[in-house]
Amino acid sequence: MTINALSAKIPPELVKQREQGGATLNYIEWSTVVKRFNEICHNDWNFKVVDHTDDGEEACVWGALTVEGTTRENMGFEDNCKFWKTPGSRYKSAVSDCIKRCAAMFGMGLELYHDLPETTMPDVMDPAQRLVVMDLCSRLAKMGEDDKASQMVDYIDNTPELTSKGAEKAIERLEQTIADVEGKQAEEKDNA
Repeated sequence: MTINALSAKIPPELVKQREQGGATLNYIEWSTVVKRFNEICHNDWNFKVVDHTDDGEEACVWGALTVEGTTRENMGFEDNCKFWKTPGSRYKSAVSDCIKRCAAMFGMGLELYHDLPETTMPDVMDPAQRLVVMDLCSRLAKMGEDDKASQMVDYIDNTPELTSKGAEKAIERLEQTIADVEGKQAEEKDNA
């Protein structure tokens, strides 16, 4: 999976700011998310709205984002009915929020959600990285490599101090192992 590319830090020139509740919040626009997915994943991604509601004051959207066969779901909402007066405009805003939240489930823009400056944050494995490792382990197990998959799961579960760089290496190792197994299986199929 391309999690390392998706979770790379957003370039500062693409980060926008807005005032909300007396605080300055960093965010990225939905178009930045779409552009990054197009650049990194090409045609191997899809977003769809699963469900939505609008009570006239708040629009809520439940969406599903699929990247390279892995789907993550999240919600988006828009409750500023003074600014977004029509159901269509609230829906559009809620969809934009939803796609950004789904993208964060793949690691995109997660650094924007931290309250502390990056320099004071400990370098620990990101929750999105953990999800990717578990997805890759599951994929490896389905390929008949149960021992390798369970060894990696045990390592991740028993190493609470694992850094994000360590997780990146684990992801790279798992991706390489999967590629090797796929190559071996294809060769065996050709020889059969």
